[in-house]
Amino acid sequence: MRVLLGLAVATLLVVGPGAVGAQQCDDFDQCTANDMCREGTCIGTPISIGGCDDFNDCTVNDRCGPDGECTGDPAAPNTPCGGGCGTCQALIPIPGVPPQCAGDVADNGRSCDASFQGPCLQGACQIIATVPGFPAIAFCLPQPLECPASGNCKGACNPETGRCDNNIPRCIPDCERCEQGECVPANQGQACEDFDPCSPQSKCGVLGGRGFCLPGAPSGDTPTPTATVQVPTPTVPPSGGCVGDCNDDGEVAINELIVGVNIALGSAQLTQCPSFDRNSDGEVAINELILGVNAALGSCVG
Repeated sequence: MRVLLGLAVATLLVVGPGAVGAQQCDDFDQCTANDMCREGTCIGTPISIGGCDDFNDCTVNDRCGPDGECTGDPAAPNTPCGGGCGTCQALIPIPGVPPQCAGDVADNGRSCDASFQGPCLQGACQIIATVPGFPAIAFCLPQPLECPASGNCKGACNPETGRCDNNIPRCIPDCERCEQGECVPANQGQACEDFDPCSPQSKCGVLGGRGFCLPGAPSGDTPTPTATVQVPTPTVPPSGGCVGDCNDDGEVAINELIVGVNIALGSAQLTQCPSFDRNSDGEVAINELILGVNAALGSCVG
């Protein structure tokens, strides 16, 4: 059921007289159309179509509803899921709530098939034991295929073949250079291409010791001159709010838990639900997913 959305380079266009200077973009949401840059963010209009993917192994016939959310019908009970880490179970016995992937805690860490998330990924079963009396959530945690690097900083997995290729550069274009077989930051503060049409002022900066092209001033805004590139600070969940409450409605729904798992797996961005990042480290860890599950079951933790 999972479909990896590849990065696409959006074309910058100027549209009609009613929206002078507006830019088309791609928000990578299957259930929106007419995506445009608004205050530095790519936002689209919800549409109702079939053929989307709700990223839940335990649903079928996924389709976009009137509210712009992708939902599907429950898969048959005990359908294999999570790359072989579990089967589809009704984790929360509420009518209308789709089944989720549940597994045996004894299988935690066992190898699994992560190829459905990308050919360059290897997997291990991750089983989250949550609340006594409820099945444990299971998913296949992907890890990139490690490829040996040569002295010229080349050697990575080819996504078309799923095998190591010694001709693929490992360094980040524009913002890194190769020194003694290692990629080191370069061109800090200089303009680069981050493939985001809503942040045309992107500049090279350092993140975690590596050189990256970091977003700059949003489209239509006036950039503030600065001598250094600032690393974006993750949003802290509101005080007293539920971990995993993406829309701030005081509850954590199943679709919000799915978003949290996808952020942890790397197939979704933290900006889709910053409230999962309870400790503001820019990631969603297993303990934060557990807090989200507990909030969904009625134990809200801020």
